[in-house]
Amino acid sequence: MLRPIPGLFRVTLRRLLLLRLVGILVLLIAIGALCASALMKADQRIQSVVGDTLAPISNVGRIQSDFNNDFQALAHAVLMRLPSALDETA
Repeated sequence: MLRPIPGLFRVTLRRLLLLRLVGILVLLIAIGALCASALMKADQRIQSVVGDTLAPISNVGRIQSDFNNDFQALAHAVLMRLPSALDETA
C-alpha cells in the first residue's frame, strides 16, 4: 500500500509565499482580461455612436468639396474668357 510522503502537506514559508505569488498572478491576469473586454465593449459603443453621428457631416463635406470643384472650374472658364491686358495692347 502507498504510504504518504511525510511533510507533503506541511505548510512552510516557502510554499506559503509561492501560493501567494500564484494567487496574485491569477488575480492580475483576471483583472487584465476584464479590463480588455470592457475596453473592447466601450470601443464598439464609441465606434457605433461616432459612425452614426458623423455620417451626415461627411456627406456635407463631400457636397462642399464638389461645390468647390465646380466653382473653381467655373471661375477658371470665366477668367479664360475675359480679355487680358496683353490682348488690348496688341
